[in-house]
Amino acid sequence: MPHPHVHPHPHAHAAVKEVNGPSLGPVVLDLGGTVGALIVRTPAGLEGAEIEIRPASAAWLGTHVAVRARPSNPPAFAAVFGGLPEGAYELRLRPPRPGGAVERVEVIGGAVTEIAWPALG
Repeated sequence: MPHPHVHPHPHAHAAVKEVNGPSLGPVVLDLGGTVGALIVRTPAGLEGAEIEIRPASAAWLGTHVAVRARPSNPPAFAAVFGGLPEGAYELRLRPPRPGGAVERVEVIGGAVTEIAWPALG
């Protein structure tokens, strides 16, 4: 949910470079003030899967990102959501699965929150 930079920000910006695969560029996270980011670590078996996010108790609008291999030793797999207003969020695999897991998380402004995906859903 990144936003265009057509307005002044009262907070600092931090860029984080991550290699998302051979054809994808770095991930830039806009952090500060009431804006945070979320990293969802997953099992390797979820590489390429999509994780959908919404503010807690809001309608699912289809906002999602893909799980990608991240450079580390051993390789890690994660979905990265940047530019999130602080607050409570819910996550699920997309497309939704009957009885699938919904993970709840609190995003803190000015910080990167990390969680581990609990199950395949």
